[in-house]
Amino acid sequence: MKNCIVLIFLFCSFSGFCQKFSESERSYLSKLEKILKVDTIPFLDKEIRVYKKHEISTGLELFRIYFDEQKKDYKADFYYTFAKKSSNDSHEIIIKHFELKSFYNTEYIALQLLTSNIKYLPSDEAIRYKMKPKPKITLDIGGYFSYPNTYGMTVVDGVGYYVQVKEGKDFNEIHYSNPERYLEHYPNIDEYISINEFLDIIKKNFNIFEDYKKLHP
Repeated sequence: MKNCIVLIFLFCSFSGFCQKFSESERSYLSKLEKILKVDTIPFLDKEIRVYKKHEISTGLELFRIYFDEQKKDYKADFYYTFAKKSSNDSHEIIIKHFELKSFYNTEYIALQLLTSNIKYLPSDEAIRYKMKPKPKITLDIGGYFSYPNTYGMTVVDGVGYYVQVKEGKDFNEIHYSNPERYLEHYPNIDEYISINEFLDIIKKNFNIFEDYKKLHP
């Protein structure tokens, strides 16, 4: 029995951390990849991708930071879409792509992101219970009873972030809806603190994903 436990531990240690999207999330992400025309770009051994989808508009953004094996250096790219009105009153989706530059060294920023908690965070669905008020316990005829409360606040619009991160054998895929808004209302939930710290590194170093501050100064 002891040998079995050791083997299980070794397998988990060498297989690396891995959490993947559900089938529905995978299908949705595939659509986003095709819109941005990045579905044929291979995912590298040291890479992070963050898709930002505006829930009530066609707005779509992608931040990508990765180690370029040929140049032996880290690079950061940004993709975004906008709707352009054509002559027949229809709207065409335009894709823009450019390389990001920062005041700080790109390798330093990449290592900041890779060594954050992002590789181990669960998706927000796994932490919904933390937003649920504790059940009320009341004394009634026959004894004590607990009555579950409903979940706390729910944000129905805003933005969703789809994050993929890989460093060697460690791989993680997570989804968060409106993490900035939820952190304001639940400032003590560790996962919302971590995802916002991760996003803040990107925002501050590359001046992207900043529209939330404009809408909520």
